[in-house]
Amino acid sequence: MIILKEWYIGKEEYDDEIYYLAWGYVFGHPILMDGLHIHTSRIMEMKFDECDKIIMRTQNNEYVLMLKDMNLDMYENTEEDANCFDVTIPTMEDCRVLVQKEIGEQQENVDNILQDGELYLKIYGPYVRKAFWKNKTVKEIKVTVHSGMFQDSYLVTDWENGEVDFRYFDGYMEIRPYHYSDGLKAILIENCGDKVVGFSEKNGGIFCKPGEITRIESDFFKTEGLFSPDAVNGKSVFDS
Repeated sequence: MIILKEWYIGKEEYDDEIYYLAWGYVFGHPILMDGLHIHTSRIMEMKFDECDKIIMRTQNNEYVLMLKDMNLDMYENTEEDANCFDVTIPTMEDCRVLVQKEIGEQQENVDNILQDGELYLKIYGPYVRKAFWKNKTVKEIKVTVHSGMFQDSYLVTDWENGEVDFRYFDGYMEIRPYHYSDGLKAILIENCGDKVVGFSEKNGGIFCKPGEITRIESDFFKTEGLFSPDAVNGKSVFDS
């Protein structure tokens, strides 16, 4: 069973013909690594299997799309394009309730695990797809991609309050961190993929096994920090 998360439907035009595709993070694909952001081949059929689950058949594969995993930022495109396959997507508010319920359940689970000053990373392969930080209460931290000249990096950064900032490069099934903010006491990594992922540092390496939560204490990863004007608690070119 192939699943798309944070999925949405859109269309492309080629040689004056319109094709409908789905975008999202893929899981359970026979060839692609879990957590990759992809677009599918041309959609051939969509139908509701249950009230909250859509079965989508493309030229090459069959996918499961859960309403709770929909990308709400692209709701209008998805609603309009799904109608072309006689699929009526529930209202945005109905979908939002499902999405928020899923997030709430994740936060409640993480709250029972984390202590103050700890960061929870949910990874598929070397990619962080969900991140939660606890400082009295648990909140989700957005993961962004920084496009570099030679290699992209991944930023788990609380831009709003500056409470936590964790940054890393990805290798083959490997996380190579290069910046940690002050106050970060431990990182808990939940490996949701099916392969071992390494967490490499100057002090050595730790292996995060599939289906397990690996705890990494700050003594292992503390370094000088990043030389950058935008890093939280990092060395900045603007510091005196």
